[in-house]
Amino acid sequence: MIKSKRVSALLKIGILILIVYPVEASVQLHTFFRFSAKTREIPAGRLLVGTDGNFYGTLNDYNDGSVFKISSTGTLIWKFKFNGKNGSEPAAGLVKDAQGYLYGTTTLGGKYMDISVFNYGYGTVFKMDHLGNLIWSSSLDGTNGANPYGGLVRGPNNLLYGTTAYAAFGGGSVFSVNSSGAIEIVHIFNGTDGDFPSGDLVWASDGCLYGCTLDLEADSEYDRGRIFKITPANSFSTLYMFDGRTNSAGDQINGEYPTGPMLELGDSFYGVTGVSFFKIKADGMLTTLHFFPVSGTDILEPNAPLIQAYDGSLYGTALFGGTNRFGIVFKVSTNGAYTPVLSFNGTNGAYPCSGLIKGRDGAFYGTTSGNTSPIFPEPHFLPTIFKLTISRPVLSVAAPHSGAVSRKAAINFVGRTRSRAPVENVYYQLNGNDWTVAITTNAWTNWTSTVTLDPGPNVIRSFAVDITGDSSRTNTTKVFLSSPVR
Repeated sequence: MIKSKRVSALLKIGILILIVYPVEASVQLHTFFRFSAKTREIPAGRLLVGTDGNFYGTLNDYNDGSVFKISSTGTLIWKFKFNGKNGSEPAAGLVKDAQGYLYGTTTLGGKYMDISVFNYGYGTVFKMDHLGNLIWSSSLDGTNGANPYGGLVRGPNNLLYGTTAYAAFGGGSVFSVNSSGAIEIVHIFNGTDGDFPSGDLVWASDGCLYGCTLDLEADSEYDRGRIFKITPANSFSTLYMFDGRTNSAGDQINGEYPTGPMLELGDSFYGVTGVSFFKIKADGMLTTLHFFPVSGTDILEPNAPLIQAYDGSLYGTALFGGTNRFGIVFKVSTNGAYTPVLSFNGTNGAYPCSGLIKGRDGAFYGTTSGNTSPIFPEPHFLPTIFKLTISRPVLSVAAPHSGAVSRKAAINFVGRTRSRAPVENVYYQLNGNDWTVAITTNAWTNWTSTVTLDPGPNVIRSFAVDITGDSSRTNTTKVFLSSPVR
């Protein structure tokens, strides 16, 4: 809500903080930035990284909120404060166009705000330049939607698309906005086709929009959210409905309350509900790949979009759970294999709130919301931006060198590995045949194998895997066997 008292203090910490915390051996967690306790600012959405490596984001400070820019070295460059009439309380991240302009939403505020009648506004869509100057702020009026909690996604037609939680005549909306701020309705939810859209939309490779709803006001107890699809002609359809049902053992069958945006990989979309990890195809066929524990020290409430790492694994965050119940980072494979990566402990962050993005340096960055509010018992932990570095093992081939010519069919294939986490195995493959484990006597620092070449060109591929499941890049060695000597 908008309050009369304005807090004008800027972020106090303007230097890079690099505190390394002991976590899983192949993962290094750094505190990149700490927000001020005095202003009670909480990161409100996923970070946006610019082409120059700088970071942009939004803050909700229990006042009107702000937009910020932080350098790639962790220095605050500028912060723009909303004033209510031009927006209040952003809840999502930003998007950027080719010219460098920033676009986002605020859940409250706008020109229809009237505090005297407890109307805090229906929210806004805004445009800013990279220097922090507001270009325009367009107010939602209720009929075209109210209270956008999700961010914007850019379509191929130079329009931006977003969602609102409510609308004057329905349970939320999907809208478009052009570069001048003109808002148009794409779809109004009427309850029977869903309500309360959650998270951002996905503009998929087939030209359609995909999104999720929570269906919080559904009449049926078995309506626990859905995935929807909107075609380029604005034709709306429900792709899948979650029902929250359990089997005879009391376990969930398909999950409940999905949050977007989903991640498109190949012919499928991958996403999370409050209790599950799933994939779904464009025809609506859904497969539940993993159920997250809902109690104990594992995870509770995966709450943010997934991101793919170099090895194909998907990484995500959960608001609660972990060793200290302050949230975790986890990874899952596309077939559902789940691994907790690290637990937050308060001093390195508490309650990750927005998911991960990949920085220009290849590391992952995310935010934590902390617990500086008076409603939380002490000790209080500050909101942060954290940096997550995943150290993959490195494999090198010592002999033969790629492009070598051999007159012997049987050759020694040898190399070395180095890794932050212990290497578990080295695998090699000759000419597309089965992968074979190499041999080592010193924990894979050195490895060797004997391979028998085919006449003519040969291709040997090799890679290392550490005990955390992370793999090295695949090395390709080409060897030509000429007039083999038997």
